[in-house]
Amino acid sequence: MAESGSRESLSFKLQGSKVDISSWGHEYVRSLAGEISEAYNQRILEGLSDEDVDVSDLITLVDDIVPFQMKHNAEVDAVDLLVEVQRITKILDYNVIDDRNYERVCLYILRLCDYIADPDDIESLYSTSYSIYLQQGKYTDALRVAIRLDDEEKISHLLSDELDIPLILKKQLCYILAKHKSYYVHESEELNEIIGNNHLSDQFISIARSMDLLEPKLPDDIYKTHLINSGPSARRKANSNANTVTDSARGNLAGTFVNAFVNSGYNNDKLLLDDTNISNTSSNWVFKNKDHGMISAVASLGMIYLWNIDEGFSQLDKYFHFTDDNVKAGACLGIGIVASGIRNESDPSLAILTEYLDDKAHIIRLNAIIGLGIAYAGSRKSEVLEQLIPVVSAIDGSNIIEVSFAALSLGLVFVGTCNDEISGVLIQRLMEASDTELNSW
Repeated sequence: MAESGSRESLSFKLQGSKVDISSWGHEYVRSLAGEISEAYNQRILEGLSDEDVDVSDLITLVDDIVPFQMKHNAEVDAVDLLVEVQRITKILDYNVIDDRNYERVCLYILRLCDYIADPDDIESLYSTSYSIYLQQGKYTDALRVAIRLDDEEKISHLLSDELDIPLILKKQLCYILAKHKSYYVHESEELNEIIGNNHLSDQFISIARSMDLLEPKLPDDIYKTHLINSGPSARRKANSNANTVTDSARGNLAGTFVNAFVNSGYNNDKLLLDDTNISNTSSNWVFKNKDHGMISAVASLGMIYLWNIDEGFSQLDKYFHFTDDNVKAGACLGIGIVASGIRNESDPSLAILTEYLDDKAHIIRLNAIIGLGIAYAGSRKSEVLEQLIPVVSAIDGSNIIEVSFAALSLGLVFVGTCNDEISGVLIQRLMEASDTELNSW
């Protein structure tokens, strides 16, 4: 075997026969593949551009080596060689992918994407794995790759009638899209409702019912206070001379959060919904909190009615009729939480929240802005862009806190899109911001 770095094996091979490399054995093939990679990179670096470099002799050897490696369980070496010579798509032309090795090949290609810097190379790797999954009839895996690529054309192809995929499998693909909060719109109303998560609340409740988990819990059930208030520790506490003052407002706020998370999505609780008359401020849990605590208490209804737009909006609508700005602000935030990840044709959350963007109270405007960001996170909805861009770009009479949260909401809605308009507006606003605004927090 030639010395390392000399490339003697490659030199002699290029002078002689360029076929039937497999007859020389595995070690020779592995060594030759390494020298081909080195030679290819050197030629590319020395050439003016990829088009000016003649690598056809090296590719001829690659075309003989890759099928040999694929047939002898050396899929990783084959993929590495093709990636080095920037010919990963040729793996589809060799007719060496089958149900025995496709999974190893695709998994390795997908892992390689995490270590590749060039966007074109990444797209080529993903597209290759997508095509392999498609060839093998692994449509769910192909869809996951298409989602990573953010390629609407590939998603549309998978859900089209061209592939003759059974309806039940199409629904499964739509549920995967729904899980990723895809903005893809299908022509079928039934499939479109699945992608829009319109049935998510009903399905969640159905599973909770089958597991006998629908009984709402109180914060005390989580705190286990019945254990704290009995036993030796309780007696020691009673005998203590320390005068402990309980911060009831902070305790109620903690109870609000615990109640919201433990009953999230169940459409029922024993703290907020237990009051038949919400206007009775003496018994209503919301009014046992102060200031921001009231915002959290009302907004927690959004967690309780998570994904249930119909009932959630009906419950929150009652709080828009109160005169307290904190209560209204909490209702705006709750609207955003309820509608998070749900796509509805009538778009009630957009209609409600945009109405409060021009409210006189700062706290209501702020929570309406945050609500829009939560409700439409990842949706790329242009209507939200139209509403929030003026808030971000406003200079005269603007509130820097509202500007900041509007920018954050735009980031949530258009996450991963590299939207030029948004980035331009944000940079311009930062450049125009005064020292007073920047130092006001």
